Amino acid sequence: MTRMRVSHKVSAVLLAAAIFPTSAFATDPETVAVPTEMDYSRAAETVDPIISNLKANKFQDAVELAFESNPLVGNMKSQISVLVGQITTVAEIYGPIQQCELAERSHLGSLMIRLTYVCQHENYLTRWHFKIARITKGNTIMSMDFADAS
Repeated sequence: MTRMRVSHKVSAVLLAAAIFPTSAFATDPETVAVPTEMDYSRAAETVDPIISNLKANKFQDAVELAFESNPLVGNMKSQISVLVGQITTVAEIYGPIQQCELAERSHLGSLMIRLTYVCQHENYLTRWHFKIARITKGNTIMSMDFADAS
């Protein structure tokens, strides 16, 4: 009986090998999905109006715009208020944002892009991270956070 089970397992493995090419199981970096330059450009276009609102001291508008297409926003109302408060406090301490530049970009497969901006305030620098996901309806910001650029 044991021999029969082993035989079935071997048959299943051979069948799987025949159905799925070995590249389906490869971990070679060349097989990892990556975004195109157009994907990075569209992700930056998603973030640009948010950065513009931050530079104009329109923090509530920036945060609302960031998450307007996020399907989970209904569950994040209190977190959005907290984020607006934190941004306001940082602007009061460091001064208004004068300029921002894209400092780093990375990805998780071809469906999620992370863009990091460094923003110059009157008195200090901050780092802003945006995770942008490509979903069926287009790009949506999944998360937005910031920290001192130390």
